[in-house]
Amino acid sequence: MSNRRPTRIWLLWFLAGLLLGTGGSTVRAAEVGSTTFHAQTVDFPLISLRLKLSSPTPLSLTPDTVRLSEDGSDIPAWSIASATPRQIMTFLLDRSSSLELSISDVRRSAQEFLKSLPDWLKIEVISFASDTEINQQFTTDRKELEHALDGIRAWGGTALYDSIFLACDRLHSNSDPRDFRTLVLFTDGRDETPVGHRQMSIKNLDEVLAYARKRNVRIVAIGMGQLIDKSVLQQLARETGGWYRYAPTAKDLFGIFEKISARMKNERHYQISYQTPNPQRDNTSRQVKANFTLPGFSDTLATEYIAPLPLLIRGAPPAPVLILPAFPSQPSVSDKPVLDIKIRENQRRRITDLPPFPESTSSGSVDSNPGQTPATSPSAGFQ
Repeated sequence: MSNRRPTRIWLLWFLAGLLLGTGGSTVRAAEVGSTTFHAQTVDFPLISLRLKLSSPTPLSLTPDTVRLSEDGSDIPAWSIASATPRQIMTFLLDRSSSLELSISDVRRSAQEFLKSLPDWLKIEVISFASDTEINQQFTTDRKELEHALDGIRAWGGTALYDSIFLACDRLHSNSDPRDFRTLVLFTDGRDETPVGHRQMSIKNLDEVLAYARKRNVRIVAIGMGQLIDKSVLQQLARETGGWYRYAPTAKDLFGIFEKISARMKNERHYQISYQTPNPQRDNTSRQVKANFTLPGFSDTLATEYIAPLPLLIRGAPPAPVLILPAFPSQPSVSDKPVLDIKIRENQRRRITDLPPFPESTSSGSVDSNPGQTPATSPSAGFQ
């Protein structure tokens, strides 16, 4: 076997050797992978770094193997701990018309996949074609999920990007900032209309990728058949910390879903915490690097975070208010009362001379102003 294997794989192989509670067993490098690394600022100025590895046995990372820095400044004091977060998942299923002949096999494979996942995992089912439908909201009830998949029928185009955007938004709005969000996507095509002439979605790939990263959603993409855009699915997975799998036919989906389920169960999560050397709340971008150093091998993982805005302090002077000049009023054409009466649509008439309001006397007669004909009844002035 060649010694020129990827540095990260060798790094993870050495990290796998630092085991606690595994009886001194070793983990093969091929069994360790899927590294993700990102920062959270919920408790700023305390920064939390989330590290995820995939391994069939627990790993132990020690401060002796990791060197941290922020914007080039070393972080001398920090802690590391195993931290399995609460997880939440959306299963996003293509139901476009191209799946009409294989939708039954797709449904059965998807149902077995969802049943194989941990019972505590909240899952939502969303399907898409020319439109996007939430078939089952987040639940741990596997029967409800199975029933939702049973009702899916194939028709229409493929609004791929719009459905991913919605799924990411749903994951974010139904979870806590510390939750681990996963979007499992299945499709047999690319974003296009039923006749395949143009893109179906309003959103585009760049917008979807930016939003998924912003909401910390990783995408596990499964493509099937010959009509998929493999490069798009690979990019969606790679840039969000997920992975991509290919199934030639619907009959191959069961094995693909089985491997994805096993991999998700093997994920190990760690949290590295430290106090930032720059506690200023200035909305600036900060880069964090973690350098893993072992004899003869090294690797560096990098991420960034945005420092939060200043906190609002009670009793602080109010922020300056911009006062705009009053809108100039138009000069009145008359001191007399004006009544604007709508005669027809878009046609108005101005009445400026109205008769005075009649004043009743004790005898029931009406006094008129000089120069006007006396009214013969109390309501004569309004006739």
